[in-house]
Amino acid sequence: MSIQPPGKPDEEAAYLVELGRRVRHARQAAGLTRRQLAEHSGLSERYLAQLEAGEGNISVLLMRRVAKVLRTDLQRLVAEPTSRAVPL
Repeated sequence: MSIQPPGKPDEEAAYLVELGRRVRHARQAAGLTRRQLAEHSGLSERYLAQLEAGEGNISVLLMRRVAKVLRTDLQRLVAEPTSRAVPL
């Protein structure tokens, strides 16, 4: 049994890891270093490193900045995997 910090269930932790993987992949596909992404987005390199490691909980507005710099849709980065989608 894994121990998670309070307020961060396994499902949320897994989502943040997937979000970080998507950001890293989009950054690499854009040919940017983490430093370059930091400079263009106004976020710190350390913050981006935490995000890519699945350790950061980024706001939607900051995530929107990252998506703009990476020239990708915000939805592509933050979409729920289809296996986890819950019908409304």
